[in-house]
Amino acid sequence: MRQRAILAAATVAIGVGIAAIVSPAFAATTPTIAVAPGQATGFQEVTLTGQADAGATVTLYESAYLFNDLQPATDWDTGDTVTATASSTGAYTIKRYVDTGFLFAVEAGGERSKTVTIKMKVVPALTLSSTSSGSVKVHVAADPGQPYLPVDIQRQNGSAWTKVSGGFTTDPEATFDVTLTGQGAGTTQAYRAVVGPDDDNGLVTGTSSTKTIKVYGTSTTPTPAAGSVQFTKIQYHGPSGLNNEWVRLTNKTSKAVNLSGWTVKDAAGNTYTFSGSYSLGAGKNVYVHTGKGTNGKPDAGHRYWGKTGYIWNNGGDTATLRAGAKWIDSCKWTSDKKVTYC
Repeated sequence: MRQRAILAAATVAIGVGIAAIVSPAFAATTPTIAVAPGQATGFQEVTLTGQADAGATVTLYESAYLFNDLQPATDWDTGDTVTATASSTGAYTIKRYVDTGFLFAVEAGGERSKTVTIKMKVVPALTLSSTSSGSVKVHVAADPGQPYLPVDIQRQNGSAWTKVSGGFTTDPEATFDVTLTGQGAGTTQAYRAVVGPDDDNGLVTGTSSTKTIKVYGTSTTPTPAAGSVQFTKIQYHGPSGLNNEWVRLTNKTSKAVNLSGWTVKDAAGNTYTFSGSYSLGAGKNVYVHTGKGTNGKPDAGHRYWGKTGYIWNNGGDTATLRAGAKWIDSCKWTSDKKVTYC
């Protein structure tokens, strides 16, 4: 009997051992993570979502882009670690504010997800004022409030933008101030601020909205002289297409001429007007195409009338250039030679 008892006990022990071998401990699923939006725009709240085991506690890990050292995220209201509980389907959601580029990951059941990165686009706020003749005061505030971000101030020139202040950075308060001189007393100008990037902090360059201002003072722009800008070539019978019909204007002076408000007119009264501020450099050309297109493309020397039909008569027409009511130049042809050099 005693031998049978010993044998039975040994059999039970062996069975338990086998059971222990064939019944492994539960293994947690590696959680997943995604962040939306993929790029933040200034200081904003982002949403982290993913999957973990049903009912699992999901712990958020985060790091500013610069430091790249993931640590448990802190709830700044309570001081507790930021967590979420996965639903019965394993889904979880965590919302978190970011004030720079960030790295995120989650941990559940001892398993860590991959790391996701979110970069941030800078949002500059631009303020303009003008209280001194020909000068414009510019104030820029960056969002997020990062110091030492590169700042460029640009002024619109037709469809193009020209840098009028650069090589500076935001100050420790994440702002920038500059006074621009020589901006044209009595003129109306449009400006924008370009701020960033900062690769170390995961910040992407951002551009402010365009702001327009009437520059203080009385305009001293001299009345343009007749012949200062001339028609030098007109292609009235091009190979094909409305944009192969064009007039070429050339600045014949030694200084840039602002063509803002100048008009080109045919004999029938069809009129093209240079809108905005358009500076034609000394000795430079500008082409006015009849058809549709984007001003400034392929370069600043191309403008588009936007017509859906031809303007210039092949058999004869007259092109007239005026600055306001003042006559500047004309070009006339009386037979179809496809092109005329005025």
